[in-house]
Amino acid sequence: MAPPVQPRERTARIAVVTDHGFWKPAKGSEQRIAALLDYLLQQGFPLSVLRSRPLPRSADAVALQEWRERLVLRVPSPSLRWWWTLRGPRRRHLSAVPALRREAAAAGAAWVRHCLQREPPTAVIVEFLRLAYTLTGTPTAAEGGPRRILDTHDPVHLRAQRYEAAGQRVPLSLSREEEASVLAGFDALLAIQEEDARLFQSLVPATTVLTVPHGLNVPEPDPRPRPQEDGSLRAGFLGAGDVANERAVRWWAEKVEPFLGGRVTLVVAGSVCDRLADLKDRPGIELRGRVSTPAALWQEVDLAVNPVFFGTGLKIKNVEALAAGLPLVTTEVGLEGMREAEGAGVVRADTAEEWSAALLTLAARPAERLARGCQGRDWARSRFSPEVAFAPLLQFLRSRPPHPAP
Repeated sequence: MAPPVQPRERTARIAVVTDHGFWKPAKGSEQRIAALLDYLLQQGFPLSVLRSRPLPRSADAVALQEWRERLVLRVPSPSLRWWWTLRGPRRRHLSAVPALRREAAAAGAAWVRHCLQREPPTAVIVEFLRLAYTLTGTPTAAEGGPRRILDTHDPVHLRAQRYEAAGQRVPLSLSREEEASVLAGFDALLAIQEEDARLFQSLVPATTVLTVPHGLNVPEPDPRPRPQEDGSLRAGFLGAGDVANERAVRWWAEKVEPFLGGRVTLVVAGSVCDRLADLKDRPGIELRGRVSTPAALWQEVDLAVNPVFFGTGLKIKNVEALAAGLPLVTTEVGLEGMREAEGAGVVRADTAEEWSAALLTLAARPAERLARGCQGRDWARSRFSPEVAFAPLLQFLRSRPPHPAP
């Protein structure tokens, strides 16, 4: 007698909820989401992306079409009333009205709930805690719904504390207890670094916490230009338009640049340049503006710098610079999530004196720059290649849930 035919195990269907512009990533958060989507597709998972708000008018149609050919992209109609509370010249005014914020949240959750009911996935990944509300009213895994996974990026309460200590407000400010309450509604949390993973596990001991750092493809050939032999140095800084990045560049201009004697030029790229117009003609600083990809900057500089002094989480631009074969100079804050790289491609500097000494030393020693760049690239490959970074998530998705969806 032939053995009974075993039922074929169903491939997990995954939905990803986000409002980021993953189709043409410019910021670290967008790059992380794009890398995650690409990896899941390569692993053969049927994938849907649920935008919690309509596409912006500036969306790149070609880049979007390339993604649409690989996954299902669902977006709400821009005619939804709640959308007008989130965009346009009235955005700041309307977002200050609690009733309108609640209406926007309710409409966003209703849209996601509609999509999940229309095409039930086996797992839903929510990109960042501020979108956790979109799962309001959807069944949990115990109730036969999809397993809920939160890609945290960083601890929200800790980020708020650090920004507020620096005199800055953040859009989402939660206490430790409030954040723990939201996290408890998920079956698994993705932490971008080990320090965050330990913190999240202490907040929600009964929840699965996975360390899933940024995944990126590390090129084999060295894309950097040959080191300058005349003692000059071009240092690259890539940053989105937030206050932490702005302060980093201004600190450099005020505290570090005067000690460099014109031997180091800081090349600044990214939307942070919009906040630095007054530095446009300052000697020793080039404002490049937005670049098509991070590689467009890394290919023309000799090393990467990140003089950031507040913030949380793994700094994705640091990892990408190392992967491009560049040595990196950064602060203690910049080293979060990658402290093992100090001495393996990364130089730590916290004071203006330490920064100027490190930069002038590297300017005078091109061979050392080359060696550190190779060390950093090898370190990045060993920890942040997609196969390594996303392995814990892949194992979780392929495991059998305690309460499988029907």
